[in-house]
Amino acid sequence: MGRGQKVVAYSDAISTMLNLLSSFTDDKMILQAIAVHDTFIIILSQYIVFINACHTLHDAHFVAR
Repeated sequence: MGRGQKVVAYSDAISTMLNLLSSFTDDKMILQAIAVHDTFIIILSQYIVFINACHTLHDAHFVAR
């Protein structure tokens, strides 16, 4: 499983949890939870892109030697 697939799997798990929560909480709380979750996923995906870029630069540095 690659890094991107892990984010998708995590996102699906959170969505499932939110659906379960929605059965016994009000809509306003769920909307807030979804907003926080979406923000977190965006940050997480940017972090993964950054890590991948670091690995690429690191590999390129060794090739250049």
